[in-house]
Amino acid sequence: MTISIPEYIKQWLQNIFTRFPLEATAIVCWCMTLISKLFLHDELQSIDSVKVNSYLIIDFMNKLSALCIPLFLMCTLSIKNYAYKKINIYMYAIAGLFLVLYTMDTFVYKEWGSEQIQRNQDFFITITMIIISITCVPFLKGSVRQFWVVNNILFIKLLKTVTYCFALLVSLNIIFLIFDYTTKLKIQFWVYQLGFIMIGCGFGPLYFLSEIPVFNKKYDNDVDLPKFYSIFSTAYLLPVSVGTLIGMYIATISFLIKQMWPPMEMQILFIVTSNIILFLIFQFELLSSTVKNKYVVIFLRYIYISIVPLAILFLIQLIRYVSQEGITEFWYLIGSYMIWIVGICTYFIISNKKDIRVIPISLCVVLIMLLIEPLKPYTISVNSQYNHLIQMLKHNHTLDEKNKIALGKTPSLSSNDIEAIKNKLYFLENHNALNMLKEQYPYPIDKQAITIQRLIDDLGLKL
Repeated sequence: MTISIPEYIKQWLQNIFTRFPLEATAIVCWCMTLISKLFLHDELQSIDSVKVNSYLIIDFMNKLSALCIPLFLMCTLSIKNYAYKKINIYMYAIAGLFLVLYTMDTFVYKEWGSEQIQRNQDFFITITMIIISITCVPFLKGSVRQFWVVNNILFIKLLKTVTYCFALLVSLNIIFLIFDYTTKLKIQFWVYQLGFIMIGCGFGPLYFLSEIPVFNKKYDNDVDLPKFYSIFSTAYLLPVSVGTLIGMYIATISFLIKQMWPPMEMQILFIVTSNIILFLIFQFELLSSTVKNKYVVIFLRYIYISIVPLAILFLIQLIRYVSQEGITEFWYLIGSYMIWIVGICTYFIISNKKDIRVIPISLCVVLIMLLIEPLKPYTISVNSQYNHLIQMLKHNHTLDEKNKIALGKTPSLSSNDIEAIKNKLYFLENHNALNMLKEQYPYPIDKQAITIQRLIDDLGLKL
């Protein structure tokens, strides 16, 4: 019996909403808020405070629904894998408490409408932490092999989803371009954005949910390395990562011989290479006793020791750099990742029983620490840039002995000094933190009156 396409789509959606009702509902809400932001962005961003608040509320609902998708999925997988009584009540109670705390942090603990950068940073750290938690929290009770097999399955489903979405997006854009070229009708950019939302944020997550199997096996028997990983990992990722690591050692040593530090961009390459190596460790470490490829055996034996010296060297270089230029969110996260890499490699070097679950669990712990107020990237970077700005102003005699702005004096500053001070001021302005300079004024001043132009005039920074 043949089935029509609309009927097939209806049954497909019914199956998804039956197995994952909360996750599917959150996906629909997420798409609706994204579409609302797309069509109402220009109108709601006007000066009218009511419209601005409306836009911020829609933005908050967008972030909240996005958080609900992985959070509810983690709850569903945990409920199906743990046999405790009332586990569903406990899991959803924890999820509800988490969402309440996130809502309170947005509306109560942050100044509404003025800390958007900090709000965005907290959101991305939080959703990354929840997504990584999906890989470990529901499967902590099972064996390491079950954890390994389940995550391989989920990763393959994710790759399949990304591939289909990419193919659909490319096909849709080609159709739009052909239509645009043949009919001479200019298709607006929002049409392309809408297509991305419908495919990447609507179809993609729903398709991923539909592909998740029921994990009801113990997975305690020996499992061969999947062909996909055997070919892709050993024939491509392993030689590329090892070759890149050797290349970085050669380049770093050549720079050090010349009494120079490597360019800071090399740290980004190291991060990418480290991620690939961690992926390979995740795949091969569990099978290290049974794998027959001698190159893989050598890789697992020496890779941890080879990563640590570079990570420590780059960490020292990063500390020297931020001590001179100040900390920004980007380099703060890079430094946190370096410390985590050193910790992970040290664990695999000294531990007799190497548990790959340590990788996602420890990363979740690091991300949770980054959500603590004194350790947040926003807090650390703003305070660092402010302190460096004060030191620069002191050094150039722009502040008096009481750390107050010496009004009426025109300091003799070079163009480089002026540019460096302005960069700090623009950083604070972008982070809504110019009010921190209120203490530097010799007279009482309202924080709303402290603008970038006023500071440039008062500090004598005009070229």
